[in-house]
Amino acid sequence: MAALTCKHGLKLSALSVSLLAGAVSLSYSPVILATVQSLPVKEVAVDKTWVISQDVELATLVLHPGAKVIRPGKSVTMLVDGIETTMKTGTYHKVQLRVSDKFSQSPAGKTARGVDNFRAALYVNADGVNEAHSIEQAVISGTFDATLAKDIQITSASPNFNGIMVDGPVIYRIENATLNFRSQGDGSDVSDFAGYGAPVAAYNGARLVVDNSTIHSSGVGRLAVFSYEDADVMVSNSTLSADGGQLYEGYANSADFSLMVAPPWVLGIKGTARTTNMMGNKTSFTLVNSSVTAANWGVVSTDLGEAMLLTIVDSTLTLNGHKDPFSAKYGSGYGTYILGSEQFYYGATINAGTYGGIIRNGKAYYGSSRFSEPLAIYPRDQLPTGKTQVDFFGIERPVYDVKPAKDAVFTGITGKGQHSRIISDNFGWMAHGDGDITLDDGTEVNSGKSTFLLKEGNINIQLQGGVKLNPADGILVQLMDNDDMLVGLQQDSQVELHFNTTFSEPAGFAGLDYPVTANNNNSTTVTVNTEQVELVGDMFNGTGYFGGQSGDNLHITLGKDTSLTGRISATTVQHINEKGEQVTHFTESQYYYLGHVANRIFNNGHNQVQVTMESGSSWHVTGKSVLHSLTIKAGAKLSGDNLRLIVNGQAVAVKPGEFKGEIVLQAG
Repeated sequence: MAALTCKHGLKLSALSVSLLAGAVSLSYSPVILATVQSLPVKEVAVDKTWVISQDVELATLVLHPGAKVIRPGKSVTMLVDGIETTMKTGTYHKVQLRVSDKFSQSPAGKTARGVDNFRAALYVNADGVNEAHSIEQAVISGTFDATLAKDIQITSASPNFNGIMVDGPVIYRIENATLNFRSQGDGSDVSDFAGYGAPVAAYNGARLVVDNSTIHSSGVGRLAVFSYEDADVMVSNSTLSADGGQLYEGYANSADFSLMVAPPWVLGIKGTARTTNMMGNKTSFTLVNSSVTAANWGVVSTDLGEAMLLTIVDSTLTLNGHKDPFSAKYGSGYGTYILGSEQFYYGATINAGTYGGIIRNGKAYYGSSRFSEPLAIYPRDQLPTGKTQVDFFGIERPVYDVKPAKDAVFTGITGKGQHSRIISDNFGWMAHGDGDITLDDGTEVNSGKSTFLLKEGNINIQLQGGVKLNPADGILVQLMDNDDMLVGLQQDSQVELHFNTTFSEPAGFAGLDYPVTANNNNSTTVTVNTEQVELVGDMFNGTGYFGGQSGDNLHITLGKDTSLTGRISATTVQHINEKGEQVTHFTESQYYYLGHVANRIFNNGHNQVQVTMESGSSWHVTGKSVLHSLTIKAGAKLSGDNLRLIVNGQAVAVKPGEFKGEIVLQAG
């Protein structure tokens, strides 16, 4: 078939035709017809503006300082030898200036940012590829149409150009793509809360599959894949990466989502990019047989949404950027953020510098990819309950029951039979809100510090199925007061949710070296239930000391076929540095000290610890442990070297029964 020429002055090669709703759809690889020698040269003088009325092709474009190229009411994108490029001072050859329509509203909904200047190589909606919003010439090779982009290459060097945006009730597929978005963006004009600048983004009910593709991004706040509001995205057999970059001068570290392009330092992490982010209600993201890396901040994230679903199968998540004194191998940040979502990990490997995951109002299950039948993905539906609750921002919102949808969006996912493995230089998981976490089916966790660092929230932990927990510091569970809150917010800042920049605490251990007044006015409860596991390590409750925070409850049930060797106790804590020495004061630049504490056995009266030993369980006590309730059921075994059980000051026999009050176990 002879080549065709389209209205853009491009030759249409690799022509394909498909019937969509009765219409003919063309897909093509664009090639510039005009030779460079026949094109004009344009120079824009200092502080001058060149107003164009249509697309322009140039052999050379010279932009002097302050020079601009605009089309009033439209967006103008510059391609240099096919590469999308920021218009700034310089000399450029083989230039295309492409005009596109501005977005009248953000596909990510109304935000305090207003409407960002979205520009995309391909913007696909229910009508197909929207030419008015697409810079199709940025697609260097491959083919695309209303349902499929295949073998395409897009290269971007600006901070906020989008690659492929799929918006609305559209089913779309990307195969064998190479998207290289390699900017030096400083975060001043980008947002990973809107997918502004993402190589791939799906919005508002879109269903998108990305297969056998490589997607790379660099620049502050620039992620690889974004999904929003009832969109369903599956990435398979692919490689995703995000490098981040250098923040603009004067950036205010805050949780203001309209400005935020770095994590709040009160999380104990640093960085400038997340590789993926999922937001909105009823959104799902599925990752299969893929590798995802981020330099720092986060690899796979969820944010600002409800009833979201994350599924990771036989994939590896790795932080490979900046290290801190506690992270020797991997970059500062988290593997996943478990927020407003249900998350399932089957045969996943997570390599993290700070946290394998962070929990805040979410649920997570970790198991193997040994499926009895191929896996299907059922997004979540929301059923009204008639109730309301006040959210983080003080806004009253409806409460829903969440259940799986009737129909699957992706099917036929097979597993390799791998166990999940979490490797963290620091902690397995940190919680600063409610949540549930289940480790099952041989999941292995190797961490430099405690497996679970629990700062706030009602947390339910289920350990079963032969899981292996290996904390190098010997602490399985660490409860502590939330030091995020102790840092606090700047009250006089013009930036909302702008954090203070220092942390301080008195010298010594609270309650032992100086007095404290503990309370249980707003106490939460952490439950740890075990079955068919062998555990070696300690479980400590060091809450109720700082900032008026309540002492929380730690309830542990050692179930059938569980053995524990270690201590379970109420404690007091102090922050420590990498040498194990107390740090009474540190700044934002020493963010990594947050969450790192030393323990001393101490009962403040409100850091309640309750232990129940079911039949078939055993606990070998290795040192002093202070509890408030101990139940030993028939068939359970409590032991220790020279073990003594003291209840309310009186030594009693170690035998089945229920004990209340101040309970001290002495061993060793």
